[in-house]
Amino acid sequence: MDLPVSLQKLVPYAWFYTSIAFDVLGNAYVAIGDTILKLNSDGIIVKQVSLQGNVTKLITVTDYIYAIVREKGYAVVHVLNRELQVVGSLPLEKGYFRGASFDGSSLYLAGYYFPTATDHDWLIYGIDPLVSRFHLVVRGMNDGVYYRWLTSSWSPWVSLPGFTVDAPAAAEFGDSLLLAVRGRDNGIWYGSITLSSGEFTGWRSLPGSTPSRPAIAVDAKNSKVYLAVRGNDNGIYYSELEGPGWMQLPGSTIDAPAAAVVSNRLHIVVRGSDGLSIYHGQLDLSTGKWLGWNQLSGSTPSAPSLASNGTHLFLAVRGGDNGIYVKVWSGAWGQWERIPTGSTPSSPSITCYNGNLYVFVRGDDNGIYYCWKTENGQWSSWSKLSGLTPNAPASAPPP
Repeated sequence: MDLPVSLQKLVPYAWFYTSIAFDVLGNAYVAIGDTILKLNSDGIIVKQVSLQGNVTKLITVTDYIYAIVREKGYAVVHVLNRELQVVGSLPLEKGYFRGASFDGSSLYLAGYYFPTATDHDWLIYGIDPLVSRFHLVVRGMNDGVYYRWLTSSWSPWVSLPGFTVDAPAAAEFGDSLLLAVRGRDNGIWYGSITLSSGEFTGWRSLPGSTPSRPAIAVDAKNSKVYLAVRGNDNGIYYSELEGPGWMQLPGSTIDAPAAAVVSNRLHIVVRGSDGLSIYHGQLDLSTGKWLGWNQLSGSTPSAPSLASNGTHLFLAVRGGDNGIYVKVWSGAWGQWERIPTGSTPSSPSITCYNGNLYVFVRGDDNGIYYCWKTENGQWSSWSKLSGLTPNAPASAPPP
């Protein structure tokens, strides 16, 4: 990796408490004094943060960066996400730490301290690290429901009991992976997986039925979960999970709706009754008032996919040329951007994860492919996962 000029200018100072670590996407994290620099795979500094003390060691575990910092005579471990935001801290009180290692289960820190002015002892700490899991859920070729997760690498597929005749819906909420599927009876079935234990609650039937896949939208701020479905009358319905029941929205669709929550509003995107047009509507969750539909430019022959990073919406659709197109909403919609390569015969799946935008698709061979948009605005090449699916995959990042 060629170092940019901006980093070369800092190198003369780098002898003092310098460390480097890499994540699975090829980003580098460099510690110089009290500052951590994030460099992309091209060696360009894209983010930086300053902490309260000198950083003595960096190590990445799954999607987190662990920084051992010497603060006012004490050692502290700060846990940062890929956006270099501190998400947790652990004081170690005494010692000087220079070594760190992860064995796939625990994080170990090695250092030393001086019990007396003339003596020293070694220190080894064991820490249960935060594990961020990005989940992928698909319908198998046998109608089974399968899921897997990404930490430093992809896990094997795990099979769940039950069947579905459509693409599943998935979202992470607290310590649970929430799942909703359309059953063979067109019923709406809901279940969840406890992430800390891997235990599956089993499926339970929700009221109503649908001829398309359901959608899940999480309102993390208010700790609520919403479902949205197409009714058998082509109407559009939503319900709060464990709420009073289904409420119908104005309008209709011939396909599955997409849903996400931003700024206390439930955003719904649907394919119109003409089979091509795309509409975006908003429901004010504080008042229950429907704010109307707006037609978006462009068209799609499949159901749309919607994701949120808390402030923005990200919409992905299959184009009439089977290409994959993405549009961003930040109070108003931007222009469509076509992913330079790739195509799909089904709906794409879009999600935000650690500052990157991920898109998953079913290929023409029923294979499962994904790519992501990096912080410098470039799309990665497509990667193929093991397994096959006859529908669009569903992806669920940590909240």
